[in-house]
Amino acid sequence: MCKEKDMIEFTFQGGRDDIILGKINNRTAHMSWEMLFGKIPFVIYKGTGYWAGKEKVEFTEQDELEFLKEFKFWAETKKI
Repeated sequence: MCKEKDMIEFTFQGGRDDIILGKINNRTAHMSWEMLFGKIPFVIYKGTGYWAGKEKVEFTEQDELEFLKEFKFWAETKKI
């Protein structure tokens, strides 16, 4: 997925749930999320990731791990 530290940006789509959209190395990645109340502000659902395009390509296990790693780094720098 992302070997270099290119500009990686994530956005939350939807209101209280939908997808996290990530722009990674000129590719668009999606993963489902939902807002919760309490100590955990939101959850990301394992096994829901895919690359967008003409055909939806599901994440491999490695893609999912890299997406979550990059999202965690991004969220920490944005203090989310």
